[in-house]
Amino acid sequence: MSTPRSGFGLIELMVALALGMLVVLGMTQMFSSCREAYLSQQSSAMLQEDTHGRHAWLSFDRSYC
Repeated sequence: MSTPRSGFGLIELMVALALGMLVVLGMTQMFSSCREAYLSQQSSAMLQEDTHGRHAWLSFDRSYC
């Protein structure tokens, strides 16, 4: 009788490697997309804050003229 061999074959390892690479690629794309959205929101918030500060400064100047 032949003894059963344990372990994974080459095809199974290659399939697992391909699936792992797809998961990593998906996570990288999601991270990149979230980072891009964060930077866009941060830029918009800074622009709004700067505009608000200038408006407040102009209002302050006009009140004492």
